[in-house]
Amino acid sequence: MQLTLDQIAALYDFPGIFEPALKNLFTALEVKAFTMQAVPSTGNAAEDQALLDAGFELIDFGRDRPRVEILFTPGAGQGQFRPLRISSDREIPVETSWSGQFKLDVITLPDIRVHRQFVTAVRFVMHTQLYLLNGNYLDRHRIQVDVKDSGTTPAMESDKGDFQTTLLTDIDFSIQDEAWPEIAETAPATFEPLQDTQGNAFTDTKGEEILGYTPP
Repeated sequence: MQLTLDQIAALYDFPGIFEPALKNLFTALEVKAFTMQAVPSTGNAAEDQALLDAGFELIDFGRDRPRVEILFTPGAGQGQFRPLRISSDREIPVETSWSGQFKLDVITLPDIRVHRQFVTAVRFVMHTQLYLLNGNYLDRHRIQVDVKDSGTTPAMESDKGDFQTTLLTDIDFSIQDEAWPEIAETAPATFEPLQDTQGNAFTDTKGEEILGYTPP
């Protein structure tokens, strides 16, 4: 069986892993939060359900306030490697730790008191609750203890109908050791082109096929 895109994404789709994890934390705290998968509601129940079935989130920019919009951007590798056995006689070094940044757009109605209270609450969560992602909303990855507040940018433009403050939080994170055997167990001894759901091979910028592992 070919190593699937889902198996690869479970380790390496960092925005697709960390954005929903943080959203789930805010949701548990009864704070409306959205990831980059959010799209405006169409107002049509059938069309909205189709969007939800496709993996999107629905947002109503007028009603969903206060809210937090979450963007996660992976950063540079930290130079930490571990061997990964890909066949009975071959190991390769794989990177295990990276930097990353959460960008939170904190949005409320244009009321300065409400806005400051909500921003303060969101900042408190980012400063004190991120560790709760480990083992609860992250099962293959771990955020390290050194979390850095990288600044705040307010945009108090009441004529646009919103007050918005952007909070930046830098983290270091890693793939946990026990996550690798899950992939290594399915890692084959041969290479085959990675394919999409239509059976078309993925290619790089030179037009060459991208190879994945298939079992013997």
